[in-house]
Amino acid sequence: MDPFVFDFKLAEFDLSLLPVDAECLKSNESMLRSALERYLREVSDRLPGEGRITHYEDRVSVTWLAETSRDVDSLMELVIGLIRQRAFGTAETILRTLLPRYPDDRRVLFNFGVMLCEQGRLKEARRVLRRLTRAAPGFADGWDALGVALSMEGKWKDASRAFQESLSLDSENGHTLRNLGALTARKDPQEALRYLKRAAKLLPTDQAARYTYGKCLLDTGSPADADTVLKKAIALQENSRIADLCREARIDIIRRSLKARVPRGLRTEVVVFCLAALQTFKEVGRERTQAAAFEIAALGRSGLDMSDRTSRFRLRSLAGVFSALQLVVYMYVGLKKAAPRMDPAIDFSREYEFALAVMQRKKKILTQVKQRR
Repeated sequence: MDPFVFDFKLAEFDLSLLPVDAECLKSNESMLRSALERYLREVSDRLPGEGRITHYEDRVSVTWLAETSRDVDSLMELVIGLIRQRAFGTAETILRTLLPRYPDDRRVLFNFGVMLCEQGRLKEARRVLRRLTRAAPGFADGWDALGVALSMEGKWKDASRAFQESLSLDSENGHTLRNLGALTARKDPQEALRYLKRAAKLLPTDQAARYTYGKCLLDTGSPADADTVLKKAIALQENSRIADLCREARIDIIRRSLKARVPRGLRTEVVVFCLAALQTFKEVGRERTQAAAFEIAALGRSGLDMSDRTSRFRLRSLAGVFSALQLVVYMYVGLKKAAPRMDPAIDFSREYEFALAVMQRKKKILTQVKQRR
């Protein structure tokens, strides 16, 4: 088997992958070469077979000799790992070297297309993935990946056709069901439910699948079911961007449920955040409730402008993103629950009492439903 030569150009390499300050590397070519060589040696050492690193004026090359076809499989596993680590430049150099030798290899084309898609290089991704569907028309994941690229471009009809083709090849492809469901939900949430419900079942640890299903349940008028699904989605990974979206959707459920029910004179948004805080603190327990209340109180000493609707804050003690008003309300509720003798220095008592009454009514209804069963 002929050796592979992977050329990494100094001027184009992603310096953020190297364990040295990028500005230092830009001003010191010797240091750059040394750091790049160490990085490439660490990468190539993960591979079987024989590897050699060579320096040229404008690049550093890795020459790798595979001993068996299984070694090439190891190379593809390395590429997949690099893409997951978002080391796109390194992965792309390897994939572009492989492509002329394996022009119709579905692994090369699929991972190349997915990587381009993740970088937002959608036209390039579409070309590569169309080439994949021509080379491997029976590969369901290829049609799914093409559908994702097309939907990201706003080519909804073409994307839907690609997802449908994927499902015709593999009706139990959870990722395709999730992606088609999300696309369909834009116009017909009720129709989307049948895809998203199945996707959530097939992909129990996929947070995006659960979030999309929960959001669709909310949009089709099933807030209680939606809240259950969204809560489970958050539990999969508390600190992710999708978990933040789930929390926003859960607050939206509260907001919708309070429609026109808040008495005149009470601040509706404060009631909404009181209810959200009561639910959250019930779920996380007394210790985290107290920690969150004290952390917000400390943050408040430097100033929290409750009229600021744009700024967002994160806490060490509680997952999620919060507005200034939301933080102050959470502090108030947290102190009421975990340190009732402390003065919160702000009066949300009327909104808090109304929120408690809503929670009590909800608890009573749930108890009655359980007794009937």
